[in-house]
Amino acid sequence: MRPQVKRIMETFETSRLRADRIRGEHGSLVRLMFQDERVCATLGGVLTDARCDRALRRNLDHWDQYGFGIWHFFDRQTDAFVGRAGLRHHQTDDGSNIELSYTVMPEFRDHGYATEMSARILEIGFGELRLQEVICFTWVTNLPSRCVMEKLGFVFEREGIHAELPHVFYRMTAGQFRRSCDVASDTPG
Repeated sequence: MRPQVKRIMETFETSRLRADRIRGEHGSLVRLMFQDERVCATLGGVLTDARCDRALRRNLDHWDQYGFGIWHFFDRQTDAFVGRAGLRHHQTDDGSNIELSYTVMPEFRDHGYATEMSARILEIGFGELRLQEVICFTWVTNLPSRCVMEKLGFVFEREGIHAELPHVFYRMTAGQFRRSCDVASDTPG
């Protein structure tokens, strides 16, 4: 018998967005995102339908196994699909880690959505899930994503190779997260 997995919230809201955990019926959203050349320019290339289906299956399996994973985010006013973000187990050359992952549809970039989605995901990770640390990584040349990581309080750790491409790796501990929350709450206006 499989151990009972504690599930965290499957839906929630931020100031501008509604988040729903990824579901089987989200296949069209996975294709919309990962078959868009602009989205995939920093993700290793456009995915075929079969690869999109496998990615969806992996994300659904992650939810089943761990009780958390990727959420899809929608504009609360228009219901437009804005992007995805979440936490998932990821094997890197320094072992198994929990990764913060986020992707925003091109038409919603440069409006703070990646930061808004990711900040709420980190609250869940360091709050409800009681994680001790979270990693985040991107291509060396993906400066907008690096800015999001740094804005959230991630600390640069190293450069390395992931998926046969040069990446930068960042890390945040629970203590760093709590300190960044304390600073934000002490900042006027």
